[in-house]
Amino acid sequence: MQAHLTKREVDKHKPGPKRTYIWDTQTKGFGVVVYPNGQKMFVLRYRGPLGRRRWTIDPYGVLTVDDARDRAEGALAKLRDGVDPLEAEEEKRSMPTFKAWVGEYLQAVQERKKRPYNDKYHLEGPPGGRGHEAKDSPAMERWAKRPLDSITARDVGAWLQALGQQGKINANRAYAALRACMESAVHNGILRDNPCRFVKKFPENPPRQRVLTDDEQERLDKAIDKLKDPFERAFFRLLRETGCRKNEALTSRWEDLDLERGVWTIPSPKAGRPQSMPLPQRTVLMLRGLPRKADWVFPGRTAGTHRTEVKRLWGKLKISAKLESVTIHDLRRTYGLAAARKAGILAASKLLRHSDTRITAKVYAPLGVEELRAVAEDVVSGNVLNMSRKAGR
Repeated sequence: MQAHLTKREVDKHKPGPKRTYIWDTQTKGFGVVVYPNGQKMFVLRYRGPLGRRRWTIDPYGVLTVDDARDRAEGALAKLRDGVDPLEAEEEKRSMPTFKAWVGEYLQAVQERKKRPYNDKYHLEGPPGGRGHEAKDSPAMERWAKRPLDSITARDVGAWLQALGQQGKINANRAYAALRACMESAVHNGILRDNPCRFVKKFPENPPRQRVLTDDEQERLDKAIDKLKDPFERAFFRLLRETGCRKNEALTSRWEDLDLERGVWTIPSPKAGRPQSMPLPQRTVLMLRGLPRKADWVFPGRTAGTHRTEVKRLWGKLKISAKLESVTIHDLRRTYGLAAARKAGILAASKLLRHSDTRITAKVYAPLGVEELRAVAEDVVSGNVLNMSRKAGR
């Protein structure tokens, strides 16, 4: 049966002993089926890549005739672009919610990453729900029940802007966690594209480049030498002489130190894999002079533990050395800059155990004009460019 489908037309058809189909004369393939139990359902029949198919749209009452026709015409338009309505509907049903996918993603992150807490914090929020320290709403508060593919670049942009009102650095960290989560969905064939790709994060200030001057280093070394505790002296000497990270020193074990060869093997550094670094002879002699009270090089107050914090000690040391606006990580930066000046970025990158020389160059490269001037003079005066006097006339 064919008719121009309107509300009046659909209402006048009563259920019979069998299904009754009424096909629209306006939109090809669009129709309504009347079931014996009285239910009326909008359908669309079409010929797709897999042959003749029929897509059940939605019940009459849930959709109006005009809304159902719009959906049918939209599906036919997509069909011309190669998108099968039935396949799209099945894909929609199988699409996980944001909450379901984040749960699956975080489980994989837990097994793969050394510090999965950051991803969990930015995607799900702080433990126990939103607290007074939470930065606006985590992604989960906005999109928990939404299908993953319904989250658009516009949604992400609005979320990022809201987070940025509380702090742009934290917003960028949250954005990075969300982008990685969405990219994983793309790699797993769940999403066709990552909506985060079309959203720019906030510009950030350049990385901190504070290093100690020669005078500051001299005052610091004198202050270290005045420390009464040999373990405290050794701890800061280790930072100064190897450029290691604070936590790498705090968690160091005697079994990781080969003092005969002068090699320190760090089993779980920031890079996530064991790495070896050379120990200067001066550092080896200092470590040999330390008493071995436990497995840890710097034991804690409780038996079997290592020291966990030096914040208060560092504060006293800064006062003694008259240091201002200096952090403990600036010691590593000072070491890295000295290494870069002495042997170049590649050597500094190896000593600092960076995964990429670009990381080293971004923070530790000596870019002072006068330093570059000295290199430029060496290039010309050393005839590296093979320049003749005539060329300069």
